[in-house]
Amino acid sequence: MSQTREPSIDLDRVAGELASLHAAWSKQGFTAGPLTSRDAQAACPSRSSPDRSLVAEPESVGITMTTAWGNEALIVIWRGGWADVEARAGTEVIVRAPELHDVADCITLAESIATQLATGPASEQAETWGPSHIKPSQPVAHQVRLGTRCAPASAPPVPGPT
Repeated sequence: MSQTREPSIDLDRVAGELASLHAAWSKQGFTAGPLTSRDAQAACPSRSSPDRSLVAEPESVGITMTTAWGNEALIVIWRGGWADVEARAGTEVIVRAPELHDVADCITLAESIATQLATGPASEQAETWGPSHIKPSQPVAHQVRLGTRCAPASAPPVPGPT
């Protein structure tokens, strides 16, 4: 008999930490979009909402980042312990689904992506976008857009070839 995996990431804490970074990112030339949450109790496919009060049970929190020179990223952090990351810096397009273990990992990931957007990835960085201690998965085969992924809240990250 298998046990259901309990949510492992406190998304309200993640959202609070990300919100506190908005001012610093703005000073660095970033536009950080509003935080969005997706409701685990909503019928599938559910949409993300920028109004947390409309979300009974958050299963993800998302944020977009854009630089003045056109680099951009979308980060969706799932309470089950992974993130969907899409980023474009120059001509490099990165799609990853790193595993996350706690709120600190989530913030480290967001700060790392912001730093890499600011500088743009070198070709060798493209394979490992994200902090070195967070295990990146292989590129996912589909495009993930905020509010369109429909998976159980406890679903594991999309596995890649080993």
